[in-house]
Amino acid sequence: MQPKKLNNAIEFCKEYDLGEECNQFAKAHPSFPDFWNHCDNSEWMLWLLEATNYRNHDGLLEFFILTRASLKHHPRYSHIQESGENFRKQFEDQRAALEKKVEAGEYDVKYARLVSWSNIWTYARVFAHEAAQDARNNAIWDAGIKARLSGKEEEEEIKVIVDATLDKALKDSLKDQAKLLRELIGNPFSPMIPADFD
Repeated sequence: MQPKKLNNAIEFCKEYDLGEECNQFAKAHPSFPDFWNHCDNSEWMLWLLEATNYRNHDGLLEFFILTRASLKHHPRYSHIQESGENFRKQFEDQRAALEKKVEAGEYDVKYARLVSWSNIWTYARVFAHEAAQDARNNAIWDAGIKARLSGKEEEEEIKVIVDATLDKALKDSLKDQAKLLRELIGNPFSPMIPADFD
């Protein structure tokens, strides 16, 4: 099934059910170029690339590699030893294999691009989410100290301070990732290069 064609960021946020915060942001920045330029939420940006059938995955591959590297001390990923070069070669080998299938008539170009893009996009989104959650979890210690130093003793008062600290850590991580996406990809919607989209 072909995805629904989206005309602006307002339609995008509603179609992908990204929440009221995204809806309000899109109203202030309705065009895709403006939304991308001002967005501080990497998850929205990654979904926007997918929603608009963006297929140039070179910058996204670098984003995945750098984001994954930030998790090298995470207990869930400590067993992963591959360097960025290993991952880069893995995806380039996959792209070469897909090109051979296109040459053999097994796949058409559009499908091969979709497969290659989807693999990298999925990895990028998963590791971006994990990195943001990791930043939030790492802030728990700071949150506890802030609560103690505040002199608050009531459980509800402490919870408010802790929640605010963790929420800020999560948003700061998403903001840093958003900045990295812009550094690596630029603004894919201005100018919009037709060859980068399907």
